[in-house]
Amino acid sequence: MIWITSRASLRKNKNSIDPLKSTAELDYLDSARVCVDKRYTELGPELVCSICQNVLWKPVACVTCENAFCGGCIRTWVNKQSKSKQATCPFNCAFKEKRPPPILISLLSKLRIYCAYASNGCEEILSYDALEKHEQT
Repeated sequence: MIWITSRASLRKNKNSIDPLKSTAELDYLDSARVCVDKRYTELGPELVCSICQNVLWKPVACVTCENAFCGGCIRTWVNKQSKSKQATCPFNCAFKEKRPPPILISLLSKLRIYCAYASNGCEEILSYDALEKHEQT
């Protein structure tokens, strides 16, 4: 399970020399950015990508095993494999992409996420669905 952190821990990185990047630019959603509230103190494994160990970002699923992955993570995984053999997912089955189950999308949409620019002063806490649009502005 992934423990969720508080806003204070996000601000600790204020003096970081790394340039700030949006979730879309990073192509993953750091689990430390999930807002703590009464309902969520930890993320269940169904919301975590088994490749990057962060919250699923633009998830896709494997037709064979039905596990979900971040879209960017699984595409990188598949592209790194030898072109001479059939692509496999991290669970060692033939990978063919499909849309994730609607229940997974519903669970993700209930998460509240701190903006990627919190260390730069943005205090917005957004729904999973509104995050990318907010960070583009």
